Amino acid sequence: MFKRSVFFRKRKYNLLVGFISLLIITSSVNAQTFKSSNVKLYDFFNRFFIQEIPIEVLGLPNAMNDSFGLESIQLSLHHNRTSDLKIQLQAPDGTTVWVTNRNGGLDGKNYIKTHFSQYGKKRID
Repeated sequence: MFKRSVFFRKRKYNLLVGFISLLIITSSVNAQTFKSSNVKLYDFFNRFFIQEIPIEVLGLPNAMNDSFGLESIQLSLHHNRTSDLKIQLQAPDGTTVWVTNRNGGLDGKNYIKTHFSQYGKKRID
């Protein structure tokens, strides 16, 4: 009986060490976050224009593989009519991806702490 209880104690200890190691490994893997400074959005004024807001990206390798990607974007912006806005992200190589394109209708206002994700489960119109 004594040997059996020692065996189970060792097994529990090994599982605990494995679990703690897994927590340490997963907690050390972090996503990168990049931000822009506060920027004033200009209104339409009866002419089309593009307003570029640069976001400095540092700390990524020159060559990337399939493990890199865009998980989500958070916007906090004030605008009386979100249907006026077409928002894209552009990579240094010129590749673009739409974030939102004139969504919100006549009553849509602002994007306050709004998250956009390619893994969203529900489309919001």
